[in-house]
Amino acid sequence: MAGSDRIYPATVYAVEPGLDVKSRMGMGIVVVGGTLFSLVLTLFIIPAVYVLWSREHKRNEALETAEKAEQKEKLPARNG
Repeated sequence: MAGSDRIYPATVYAVEPGLDVKSRMGMGIVVVGGTLFSLVLTLFIIPAVYVLWSREHKRNEALETAEKAEQKEKLPARNG
């Protein structure tokens, strides 16, 4: 929502023909491009990296649990 609030006015600067086009066009392109880049980063890339890292973390926890279970089986039983 906030991204669209920035993109819509900036597209006017990026594509509007008229006086001072060269100075405003660069600003509009930077605003639109930066906002779209942050949108893609926030919605797709960061969640994908999080999913990959969480899978690796879960895999490591499962290996540690299995190793602990194997170690418990190898210990001799204590007679009380």
